[in-house]
Amino acid sequence: MLLGVAFHATMSFLPGPQIWVVRDTPSPSLGALFVLLHMFRMILFFLVAGFFGRMLIEKRGAAGFVRNRGVRVLLPLLVFWLPLSLAMLACFVWGAAQMNGGVAPPNMPPPPAITWRTFPLTHLWFLYVLTVFYLGALVIRKLPGRWFDGPVSFVLGRPFAGMVMAIPMIAAMALKPDWIPSLGIPTPDTGLIPNSTALIGYGTAFTFGWLLQRQMDLLSRLARTWAHHLSGAAILSTALILLLGGTVPNFAPEPDAGRRLLLAAIYGLGAWCWTFGLLGPPYASCLSRSQLPAIAPTRPTGFILCTCRSSWRCKFWSSLWLCPPS
Repeated sequence: MLLGVAFHATMSFLPGPQIWVVRDTPSPSLGALFVLLHMFRMILFFLVAGFFGRMLIEKRGAAGFVRNRGVRVLLPLLVFWLPLSLAMLACFVWGAAQMNGGVAPPNMPPPPAITWRTFPLTHLWFLYVLTVFYLGALVIRKLPGRWFDGPVSFVLGRPFAGMVMAIPMIAAMALKPDWIPSLGIPTPDTGLIPNSTALIGYGTAFTFGWLLQRQMDLLSRLARTWAHHLSGAAILSTALILLLGGTVPNFAPEPDAGRRLLLAAIYGLGAWCWTFGLLGPPYASCLSRSQLPAIAPTRPTGFILCTCRSSWRCKFWSSLWLCPPS
């Protein structure tokens, strides 16, 4: 969550064309940080969520799992969605006025009709996607877990673990004609059916975390290889930033299929190298002894942080939708 705050805080400092309602002194280093943080933070989040989700269901059973996730995930989504939407709408209008000399621009376009395709999940989208994944996990947990133990053990026992786990994510991004490399996985914050790229990318991470919890001894392998993964992540991240034009993020889709595949491969592999690298000694030593609470990925403080940074995103939408560059 704190990485998310840092990620959104960089947007007013990005070099290049202004995409934010305010413009601070451009910083090339923050431009690189913008791309870097977005590579792995939600992949890591959903992997940890899957890990702790299975730990919780093993401790409390299916009924206890449903009650706990209902209170800690679904209830905050239902309770905070309306007030957050209204607050974001107010910020949206304010941002448009600020970019128009202090008054609302004339002939403002009406908001789109709310349908299952356009339903605004706002910045609580990750709670909705988590709920979808939890429901899916309840359905497929009836499958014999031993079917998956061998493949998971095989992947973590090889130096190319990140490459294997990145394949679904790479394919999903490379096959998306309007994919924007600087933004990675498109945020599924609109519509009740998450976009396929997000379902595949985040679903792979959640599923792997869920299956990893079945064999917690495998975490010791991450503790032995974290330095290699972080080294690979640093190299791949540098290559990605250079291929994207340096420290000035480009928010245009990549039209060339070959180059799109190359960027998707570097992005996906880098994301998983960061994830495995950061799940090294600090996480492995704690998780292997079950020292962290099973509800860690969805602490109430996380909701507060997400709510606070939502207004920043409203200003970004305002600048692009209500006051596009002439």
